[in-house]
Order: sequence, then C-alpha cells, then structure tokens
Amino acid sequence: MSKVIIFGSGGWAQYLHHCLTHDSPHEVVAFTVDGEYVKEPTLLGLPVVPFEDLPARFHPETHRMLVGLSYQQMNRLRQARYAQAKAKGYELISYVSSRAEVAPGVELGDNCLILEKAIVQPFVRIGADVTVCAAAIVGHHTTIRDHAFVAPAAVLLGLVGIGERCLIGANSTVYQGIQLEEGCLIGMGVCVNESAKAGSVFIQPSPEQMPQTSDELIPFLRWS
Repeated sequence: MSKVIIFGSGGWAQYLHHCLTHDSPHEVVAFTVDGEYVKEPTLLGLPVVPFEDLPARFHPETHRMLVGLSYQQMNRLRQARYAQAKAKGYELISYVSSRAEVAPGVELGDNCLILEKAIVQPFVRIGADVTVCAAAIVGHHTTIRDHAFVAPAAVLLGLVGIGERCLIGANSTVYQGIQLEEGCLIGMGVCVNESAKAGSVFIQPSPEQMPQTSDELIPFLRWS
C-alpha cells in the first residue's frame, strides 16, 4: 500500500479518489493543486496543499502521486504536471480497475488509468500518463504513446498507433492499422479510416434538431 497525493481538485480528481479508495490498495492522503487554485483547505475530508509546498508536507520518499487531470489543453496540462511531479522526486502510480479486462503482458507506463469495463487486448503497448476510460476497447498490437486520452466507449481496432497527446473522443472508432501522429483530435462518434499527420482534427456534423416536437411526431412512430 502507498500513501498517495492526487493532483487536481475537480470532479475527475474526486472520481479518482473514489477509485483508489474503494478499488486499490492505496490510501489517498491529500489533494494538491497550483497555489493560486486552492479555494478551500480541505476536499473530501483531506487537505488541499499548494503544489509548490507539497514536498515539505508530504515527502517524496514516503508518498507517491497520481496526476488526476483529464485532457485540458489537449493533454498538455497533465503532461506538464506529470513532468513537474517527477522533477520533485515523486513516483507516480497507475490505476487499473478491477473491472477492466487487461491481457497478460500488456506494457503500461506510470500515471496511467485503465478504467472500469475497458478492454485491453494482447500485445498492446501503452506509454506513460495515458488514460483509457470506461468501456473503451484497445485492440491487439495497438500502441498508445505518452500523454494520450481515450474517452469512454472509444474503439481502437488492432494494429493502431496513437501518437503523444492525442485525444480520442467518446464513441469514436479508429480502424485497423490506422496511425495517428501526435496531438490529433478525434471528435465524439467519428470513424477514422485514414492515417493522419500531427495535429489533425476529425469531427462530424452536429445532429439536426427538427422543427417538430416529439408529440407532433407520435402519428409517425411505429411500434412492434
């Protein structure tokens, strides 16, 4: 068991506190954020410590960290705090949900999250500081490089390559063998069937809102 400090104080960090508390051997002992963002002295009954002061309160030799940020600034903010935590001497933990399915032999870096109902197939390589959200599927022989974020129910088919800091949106699909270079943004529900250069963006049109109300459409609905 490790005593862990979570970087972050928002909803995502609180969710990760719940995961670690109820589904890991670790004990969360504090939250930390940049000093200017400390609004309250405690959160969920634990101290909120300015990141600048953290080593004096919770020494790196006796405590570990988890950077509990999501995909702000196309993952750059999490990447920066990850590097700063390591520079302060902290070891970063990874969390794999007991309800995820991860094949034996999968390579996994530090500060990674594999959340509930995610499936990670054999021969997958996942770098450092990568998040694979609930119900996402990472197909066999896929490589996900550092600081990427795979949102809920996204599907990466086999032999896919995901570059650093890519953001793969919820319910999107990346077809087999596709290679995405660093910093690509895949919007929600998009199906990607071509490889892409760094910084590429794929989105689909917003759904059309019809002028009729749902009650006005009742005569046209058919029930089995």
